[in-house]
Amino acid sequence: AGGMVKYTQYSHGSFLGFIAAWANWIAIVSVIPVEAVASVQYMSSWPWEWAKWTSSLVKTGTLTLPGLGIASVLLLIYFLLNYWTVSLFSKANSLITIFKIVIPGLTIGSLLFAGFHSGNFTSGEGIAPNGWASVLTAVATSGIVFAFNGFQSPINMAGEAKNPGRSIPLAVVGSILIATVIYILLQVAFIGAVDPSMVVHGWSHLNFNSPFADLAIALSINWLVIV
Repeated sequence: AGGMVKYTQYSHGSFLGFIAAWANWIAIVSVIPVEAVASVQYMSSWPWEWAKWTSSLVKTGTLTLPGLGIASVLLLIYFLLNYWTVSLFSKANSLITIFKIVIPGLTIGSLLFAGFHSGNFTSGEGIAPNGWASVLTAVATSGIVFAFNGFQSPINMAGEAKNPGRSIPLAVVGSILIATVIYILLQVAFIGAVDPSMVVHGWSHLNFNSPFADLAIALSINWLVIV
């Protein structure tokens, strides 16, 4: 149990184990606030008349005072979901896992069905006009590495595994591969679904506050905005 820290301690000593523990703790502590902020950010793009007030939750990419208030409430809800009994968490976690696979799948299918513009991959100076330096910067700083954080769970819970030699490698490698496939397909669907006229002058002019929700609104896929 706690392999993300213990392995480093065993292989490199207590000092580096201590550093690894702090780095891991900071990474895990940031997860719930990030999810709360992301939830409010997507709420701000709701297009319906009864939800017009949600547009005031985010201004220029930053949460306003009402937005911070709602994020704080969500923070408590997400915390309690993790804090309450193992039985509740395991049931909720299974439901959330299914939700996190089904919704991206529906998003990928809907965007591809709405229209796929293959020319977007080469128009507007291409999708990587600033070269690999910008790509690698995005991987490190734009939440891409963060999105793969779930591989830690099987390692940290390894002490509970009945057959760790088989189940842990499958869980770790499987989680990374499944996430990779989902994220690549989401990105391909997003790039292909954008109206070509919006990227004629380059991708830097594309300004979506909540990318997939805003794109769904532009394509009139209202049910996708809801989910």
